[in-house]
Amino acid sequence: MLFRSLEARILGRLGSIHVARHEWLEAIEHYQRAIAVAHDLKDLSRLGKMHSDLSIAYEKLGDLPRARVHSQKAINIHELLQDQYSIARAENNLGMVLFRQGELEKAREHLNRSLRICEGNGIELGKGHVLLSLAELELDGGDPDSARRHLEQALQIAEKSDERGSLALVHQLLGEVAESTGRNAAADQEFRTAISILERGELTQRLVSCLAAYARILEDRGDTLEALEQTKRALAISRPDLQHSVKNVGAESA
Repeated sequence: MLFRSLEARILGRLGSIHVARHEWLEAIEHYQRAIAVAHDLKDLSRLGKMHSDLSIAYEKLGDLPRARVHSQKAINIHELLQDQYSIARAENNLGMVLFRQGELEKAREHLNRSLRICEGNGIELGKGHVLLSLAELELDGGDPDSARRHLEQALQIAEKSDERGSLALVHQLLGEVAESTGRNAAADQEFRTAISILERGELTQRLVSCLAAYARILEDRGDTLEALEQTKRALAISRPDLQHSVKNVGAESA
């Protein structure tokens, strides 16, 4: 029994390391093995966390049905344990999966429940994450004013906690809000701020994602040359082996 418990902890730890590195397939492999062991041990707390992380990994890989299943399993387990922090986290995960599936009202229901739990239990950092999720939902639903209000609250929390990833995402989403209301200069400033934060924090994968989002906005705006520059920056970071080729993109037509 002691060996099995140790095995579950090691596999779970490996899974969490892969999640932190955004190595989703490896995370899934280790968590699936860990769950098989932890289930036999009836280790509910560890099982709940692993189901929650599995939901994130499957969402990042685009497998939304499996992400939804694991989010719901995590909620069920954490409710049995009355672990409010983990329930809030899992509800936020499920809300975002539903959002990606286009079920906006169900997504809002779970995100609002997560927010209520955070506010009722003083979970400040978790509240910031949920506000970001709600902002994405409102922005997608065509309500930039509501999105901005959520982001203003999230900005205060992110600045207080000095959580750079969240702070950069706030500015990125504020840039998208500004762009949606025709304030192009404000959008550019917000994206430059987000990119600068991610560069200073060496948050490489988030930086690539932010640059790609900015490139899409610039392309939709009709600024194809600047969109190309941002795309080249993202490619140079994500694929340094292609850096020479990336630099030459567009040079032939210049």
